[in-house]
Amino acid sequence: MKSWEYWYKNIMSDFNFSIKNDIKATFVLDNLLLNRTPISVNDFSLSNECIVYGAGPSLKKNILDIEKYLDINSYTLIASDGATSALLEVGVNPNIIVSDLDGNMEDIIKANKNGSYIFVHAHGDNITKLKKYVPKLKNIIPTTQNKATKIVHNYGGFTDGDRAVNIACNILSMKYIILSGMDFGDKITRYSRPETKKDISTADNIKKKKLQYAKILIEEIATNTNSKIVNISNSNIKNVENINLSKISK
Repeated sequence: MKSWEYWYKNIMSDFNFSIKNDIKATFVLDNLLLNRTPISVNDFSLSNECIVYGAGPSLKKNILDIEKYLDINSYTLIASDGATSALLEVGVNPNIIVSDLDGNMEDIIKANKNGSYIFVHAHGDNITKLKKYVPKLKNIIPTTQNKATKIVHNYGGFTDGDRAVNIACNILSMKYIILSGMDFGDKITRYSRPETKKDISTADNIKKKKLQYAKILIEEIATNTNSKIVNISNSNIKNVENINLSKISK
């Protein structure tokens, strides 16, 4: 298995992102949380079976199918950033949110106030949002993609989606993981880009490349985990079984 450091160096070079700004963001997040009591994943009391919700075009259908065929109270619900909004629309509050704070922040703050733990990610492009929104959030587990501090953890992961899967597998040690809304195509939704007015639109080239990396990273995770990962999204992911929820009893 390739290390996160390997992927990080390649991603930063490929996108021409600033490592210096990533480091700055990490220390901004660290300083914002200096006077707070740290939250540990060991404090979580969660089911070891989970559903990870991405913000792809299949998300709404997947949410409805999950509601129809599964007892969601038996699962830990992990929302990747903007997927939080889609869950709130059907009256579901996720247990965990994984976010770099570019989803619908009104919804993310609402879910957090209602009990969601939130893995807040620092990177070079979201320093302003860290300063604006971290003071409004509680139950934060801070993350970075660069060097960790005593407060901020590097759990690996590039996009909110693949980072959520990595956290589910390697940090929370989930036994069984259902991937939903993880499409990795050329379409995006208003959940992943709140500023767009259309429910579904075409992704720009940068977003397409990010989704390609997310898929590759999830495939890498699936190859090297003891967790059972299955998929109900509109995608084919190597080493992940596509399943039909109608064949699973509540």
